[in-house]
Amino acid sequence: MHTFIIRFTLDCILLSLFVIIPAALKRLLRSRLSGQMQYNLWVLLLPVLFVPFLPGHPAKTLLSFLTQKLALTKRGSAPAASLSSQTSATQTSETFGRIKDFAMPVNVRESVFPLLLFLIWTIGMAVTAAFLFFSLIRLGRLKKSARILEDGQIFWLLHNCLDNLGIKRRIPIYLAPGLKSPVITGLFCPAIFIPAGLCHTYTPQEIRHMLLHELQHYRRKDAWINHLANIVRILYWFHPAVRYWLKELRLAQEIACDTAVLALLGTDGCKDYGCTLIRFAKERSLSPSPLWNSIGGNMRQMRERILNIAEFHPLSRPQKFFQYTVLLLTAAFLFFLSPVLSAGEEIRNIAADFSGSDTYRFDHSGKDITYSDLSSCFGTYEGSFVLYNASDNTWTIYNEEAARIRTAPASTYKIYDALLGLDEGIITPADSLLSWDKTAYPFPEWEADQNLDSAMKNSVNWYFQRIDAQAGNSRIRTFLKSIAYGNQTAGSNKTEDRPAQYWIDGTLKISPLEQVILLERLFNGKLPAAPSSVDAVKEALCLQKDESGSLYGKTGTVKMNSQEVSGWFVGYTEIEQTPYFFATNIQGQTGAAGSRAYEITRAVLDTLLTD
Repeated sequence: MHTFIIRFTLDCILLSLFVIIPAALKRLLRSRLSGQMQYNLWVLLLPVLFVPFLPGHPAKTLLSFLTQKLALTKRGSAPAASLSSQTSATQTSETFGRIKDFAMPVNVRESVFPLLLFLIWTIGMAVTAAFLFFSLIRLGRLKKSARILEDGQIFWLLHNCLDNLGIKRRIPIYLAPGLKSPVITGLFCPAIFIPAGLCHTYTPQEIRHMLLHELQHYRRKDAWINHLANIVRILYWFHPAVRYWLKELRLAQEIACDTAVLALLGTDGCKDYGCTLIRFAKERSLSPSPLWNSIGGNMRQMRERILNIAEFHPLSRPQKFFQYTVLLLTAAFLFFLSPVLSAGEEIRNIAADFSGSDTYRFDHSGKDITYSDLSSCFGTYEGSFVLYNASDNTWTIYNEEAARIRTAPASTYKIYDALLGLDEGIITPADSLLSWDKTAYPFPEWEADQNLDSAMKNSVNWYFQRIDAQAGNSRIRTFLKSIAYGNQTAGSNKTEDRPAQYWIDGTLKISPLEQVILLERLFNGKLPAAPSSVDAVKEALCLQKDESGSLYGKTGTVKMNSQEVSGWFVGYTEIEQTPYFFATNIQGQTGAAGSRAYEITRAVLDTLLTD
């Protein structure tokens, strides 16, 4: 919820910029855009306003598909069988003994501010929905008090208008006491309601103008737009730019109907239709309702509509071509720009470049990338998988968007923490034993003296915390920068005496893509560390090694408030002397543990590394 509120707040800021687009086009091109086209430009924003609430976006899917088709090349020939399938019969209990979760919970107190914003937003939605509900009750009372029209002349006018507009449905017309202006309402059962005294006050021609206007709303399916706009009204009750959009949409809707009526009447009928509208403006001005459409309106709307009538002229073919070109270009622009709203992705990417956090900027240039759908392996978990084949320099990625997001590395960071301890001489390959200080821990495996192999196998926090304590926070930060580890953050100077939780509590973050890049650098001796230190870390990571191949890796689990919310398994496998580097991260409300990430990884490797 906290993440959604933060994203939604950012999206609301961006939406103000989106509203400027049709407003600017209307102002710049008003003399060249018909009333109908101005309305179409405002309607284009309607689907954009729902983007922040969507799990995905069609533009993202399209771009991802095109990227795969253009950048995808076939992988080199895969080994005859995977490590998992070749060794399943000889899998030892020792291997599975290493895959055990040793996660200590981190109690996190989330900021109350996002929760407060969420409550205010929810209350505002409830109040706005209540307002619409009471409007619906008023509409129901209006329908109950109305009676079917029995005036033969108006009934004939209605049928004549239906025929002129090519509407086959027979729409009923009612007399409603207390109503100021004719209205049309109803999504599935539309009906027209007119004031009781209208028959005696207005001429048949004026009544025909009114009926043509209301029937244009039905013909153009404006009721559907109005209902969607009411949902937007509820969701964005607080947003001034959206409220402005709602007002302009309603005004443009009426102007578009006026334009459609004028096109039917021709230039000769413009003056008479304008006179009808002016008479309504003088005698029956009213505020628009969110539940119906009416020929009437407030004085501002009437001024705009009368001005549109005065400027009306039939469109030539070049003018129509220009208008549709503007519409299509605007639609394409909004379509491909709107994905930034669904997660504020591009803005966060730009921010990541400056802050060194949140999202990794993966350079695709010169890379042979295959995008694989591995959702069946991940089941109900959100997550990502990255595999790098060093022999032919190819990548296989599942869910690249998630693979670029940095998150707490949990115990997978201990790979490099061990390298730091070895490089600093706190431990050595020959003597890595550290004594247990008799502190009680929730895992019996931790309550003993530990060397690098046992500490890595049992993911012993205190072992690596002691390395950190001796190295110091300043040296840790220098080390993180030297190997380019994620966001390279290990806490502030205020925590100089206790940098122990930075790899769990979200201070230090890394993406799955960066995990793979670092593992390849570790394997090939590209990190600033002694070869003996690198070899010692590799040996501690070994989970399985036989004549068919080897598997090296480390799990990690982020346990927030006693719930396993993020699980890692990173490492590499060697099959027929070909190294494959991988990283799997899963996310969930609970049960997203490192051991589960390990199981998913084995299933994925079976899928990818088998003919």
